[in-house]
Amino acid sequence: MMMAVFLMPLVLMLMLTLLSANGAHLSTSSDPAFIAHSLPASSSTQRRVMAHHRRRPSLLRMQEVKERAPSSKESDKGKQQQQQQQLADALPSQLTFATEQQQVERQLPRLPPYWDMVRVGLATPENDKRTRIEEKYRIESGEEGVRRQWQRKRQSIMELVGETGSGVLDTVEDVSLHWRRQFMKLNKVNLMQKRLDTDKPRLVILGSGWAAHAMIKIIDTDKFDVVIVSPRNYFLFTPMLAASAVGTVEYRSITEPMRKANPLTSYYEGEAIDIDPEKKEIRVRSKIQTTEGETVEFAVPYDTLIFSPGVKSSSFGIKGVYEHCYFLKEIEDARKLRTAVQDRFERANIPDTSDEEKQRLLTFAVCGGGPTGVEFCGELFDLLRSEFRKFYPKLTPMAKVVLVQSGPNILPIFDESLRSVGLQKLRDQGVQVALETRVQEVGPKSILLSNGTELPYGLAVWAAGTGPREITKRLIEKVPTQQEMASQSKKLAVDPWLRVYDTNGTILAMGDCTKMDPPLPQTAQVAAQQGAFLARLLNRGYNMSKADGRPPTYSYKESEKKGFGERLFSILRIRGKKKADPFNFFNYGMLAYLGDQKALAQIQANDLDFIKASGQAGFYLWRSVYVVKQVSFRNRVLVLFDWFKSRIFGRDLTRL
Repeated sequence: MMMAVFLMPLVLMLMLTLLSANGAHLSTSSDPAFIAHSLPASSSTQRRVMAHHRRRPSLLRMQEVKERAPSSKESDKGKQQQQQQQLADALPSQLTFATEQQQVERQLPRLPPYWDMVRVGLATPENDKRTRIEEKYRIESGEEGVRRQWQRKRQSIMELVGETGSGVLDTVEDVSLHWRRQFMKLNKVNLMQKRLDTDKPRLVILGSGWAAHAMIKIIDTDKFDVVIVSPRNYFLFTPMLAASAVGTVEYRSITEPMRKANPLTSYYEGEAIDIDPEKKEIRVRSKIQTTEGETVEFAVPYDTLIFSPGVKSSSFGIKGVYEHCYFLKEIEDARKLRTAVQDRFERANIPDTSDEEKQRLLTFAVCGGGPTGVEFCGELFDLLRSEFRKFYPKLTPMAKVVLVQSGPNILPIFDESLRSVGLQKLRDQGVQVALETRVQEVGPKSILLSNGTELPYGLAVWAAGTGPREITKRLIEKVPTQQEMASQSKKLAVDPWLRVYDTNGTILAMGDCTKMDPPLPQTAQVAAQQGAFLARLLNRGYNMSKADGRPPTYSYKESEKKGFGERLFSILRIRGKKKADPFNFFNYGMLAYLGDQKALAQIQANDLDFIKASGQAGFYLWRSVYVVKQVSFRNRVLVLFDWFKSRIFGRDLTRL
């Protein structure tokens, strides 16, 4: 009996080999898989037969092959690949797969193992099968395709190494300037002398945003008489405006006085209303009124103008936006929005208010699916499920948040996988997301959408885009070349060294008000890097006057007038580069809060992805980065305290 059990597998294998050699067709009862399943599972016979079945293709799959598969001892690599190709082509064309991805991959042409396939997007439902496959995959063939892939990766790695090394040297340079400034602060007489020194060229910085603040912190006031002109006397950490609009953090925790950024500069609190490039003069209207209630206008001359007023919220010509929507661009916007949200609940809480009116009042429409709109939806969700659920238990279940996005996805600057996760998180929290839907008109009580429906609302937040400020439009009108290059964007065209075209290098521009080739995203990260880039160019003594497309150059003759130590330091600062390198944006990634202690975090170094996190892991990364990126130790402490306070005691809903 035992001998029969051991001999049965050998007999079956011998029969299978003979049938295969004669080219016979197996019936269902002769198929190795059928035989294996019919054998007792307790013995090893079934496993042996199935292993043999996997090693050797069945005759059913080999019936269309004209040439038999060669022996495994074949040493010719080219023949092996050809035979593998024939073997793959012999498979039945009508197969079922567990997932759509496997099905599409099976439809791809059979390729040698060294071909490199790089996925770039999802298939589109078109009739042409080949078109769908080509749209889903980009195929780079042979060793050339692999080489190009490694070239891109190697370039990204080299950029990371170069950026790290350059960043370390830049930090050392900036720290030396900072400590020298601290020593100057101890000597008040020396400080006043530095401010009253009129021999230095005057550098006027227009604005107090990310680009201007980054430049002010590291500009060398020994070389320039720096004057700041801005209608607000503080820097605002704009990524946390949504949190301040619902009371998660306080307004003063995310602001920093401009004078504190660099005490060796002068500051005028006013709005620039006109610029004369020929006279090199700015016309400023003071924000502070006189005792008679009048405003004062005055002129500010400059040798070099740093133009960085930023942008403002834009309605794109849609009727009713400015009249009925709230914005989220300045501290005043967050303060108004914070009061308006609670107003809607108080109005809905008035007796005799109908359920229909309550439903309308408690509908919050957010127009724009970028980081600002998405983060406000998340912060508003936290407010509704925490404080408002306690104080308005009957009204909170009626509250509704609707996010209207004109594009096919929210957060378009994020990776596709994170976008889909963010969309699902918002919907899981109860946020109604309307994709590919445009706002046609905003009325006092309803919004007309592109699909013809009307959305009743109690409060509408506009986060759908930005536009140029009036001073930017005026400057474009004063420079003929800019009128041709600005087109519809109404942005200043700058060269790779941020010099405004047709201004002879006397006007440099940075931040959201500019456009470069290739275009850059309107983010705080780009603006801050541009501000630091310009400050270092000016600190190192590059001649910025030639704005004809040629790079700024460094003159060694100027350094010969200095002492040996100062001349050596100047040469070391430029690192042997007589011609300045152009601005190169280095992308460190993006963050977005979704609500309910969940966030998206995309940490990268240009094309090298390091971390893609969502949920609570993304939330901890989001908070860690935002604390570190605060511009002062005071702000870091205040933000941490606000988070702790709102977590333990809740948000402060008092209206003072």
